[in-house]
Amino acid sequence: MLGDQHSVPMAELVRLFCILLIAGIVFTLPLYKFDWQKFIRSNLFMKIMFWIPIFLIFLGALYANSQVRLALLTVLLIMALRELVNQRHKSAPKLLLTGYFVFFAVFLAHFYFFGTVYQAEFINLLITLAFATVLADVTAFFF
Repeated sequence: MLGDQHSVPMAELVRLFCILLIAGIVFTLPLYKFDWQKFIRSNLFMKIMFWIPIFLIFLGALYANSQVRLALLTVLLIMALRELVNQRHKSAPKLLLTGYFVFFAVFLAHFYFFGTVYQAEFINLLITLAFATVLADVTAFFF
């Protein structure tokens, strides 16, 4: 059944993520003339590796029950609040930073609500959002 919470097995998502991660590394190595050591020390490598914790959070939000999902989203909100406080001391556009934080908090609340109330559509929406984000990020980098 397409809307079933387990319609996309976790193993399939992990396999797809690993393939995309390896492809990302292989396709960016020519930018460093295949110098693995230089690539590993680069900011680009760190950006690629940053997708690992994002994917783990994604899996947690996708396959966890409502209480675990709420705890996960609360931790994300606390981390975002801490970053807001740190950046407000360094940066001039304080109103803009606060606005972004408020939008992020509203997004997380909607994310939790949607996952709880519309469980049948949640998995498909989250997978679509995740892959659209990755595709936009990769496309923006190469253009």
